[in-house]
Order: sequence, then structure tokens, then C-alpha cells
Amino acid sequence: MVTTAAVLIFVEVACGQAAPPPSTEPPSRVCPTTGARECKDATDCGGPSLHCTGGRCFANQAPCPCSETADCGASAHCTKGTCYPNAAGVPCTAAEDCGPRAHCTAGGCYANDTGSPCSAATDCGAGSSCVSGTCN
Repeated sequence: MVTTAAVLIFVEVACGQAAPPPSTEPPSRVCPTTGARECKDATDCGGPSLHCTGGRCFANQAPCPCSETADCGASAHCTKGTCYPNAAGVPCTAAEDCGPRAHCTAGGCYANDTGSPCSAATDCGAGSSCVSGTCN
């Protein structure tokens, strides 16, 4: 028993404590406001970057709850009651929801790249075209 304890102490002192393994889960983005403040309109929220949705105050950014696109700030849009960034990989209802490097097809933002689904010639970016629903 003494030998085992000595070995454990030696190993811990010589090697130090092992660092925890890196997280394998992607970072989760949450709305920085909790909706704790009640409101009737945006003026009740106390700031230019806050809006009133569902009687509660939230930040004007993704992924906060929203009622309209103006609730989401300049770089996000409101779809299905949530602010989403104007980028590929999120739901959309219009081309402007996707930003300058993506387009809205079938309710989703897709990159203006070869292989992406498309519905118009302008969806695919320079030097590419939409053929049979795919950028090539």
C-alpha cells in the first residue's frame, strides 16, 4: 500500500495534473438578454439596441426573439420569430436575408457557390449560372 501511494504521489508531482480534454461540442450562441424586463414598445427597453417582442425586451441581434426584421439590427433578419445572421446556413424569406455572399432558395440561405441550390441566374455569383436548380 505504501509503494502504491508513493508511486501516485511521484507521478502527480512529476507530471502535474492532466489538462481536461478539449470540448467536442460546438460553442452555443445565446441571446445576451433574457427578456427579464417587461415592455409595451421599444421605448420601454431603455436603449437603441433593444426591442420589445412578446411584451419583453431583447437585444437587436441574432439569436434573440423578434417580431420584425427591424428588431434584429443591421446584420441579421427575423424569420420564424428569431433573429438569424444574414449569412448562408440559416432560414430566410427574401434574398436580402442572406447577405452579399449568399442567396435565399426554398426557405434557406445558400452560399453563392458551385453546387448550391438556386432558383435564379443571379443566385450563383460571378462566373457561375443556375442550371436545373443547381449552381455550376
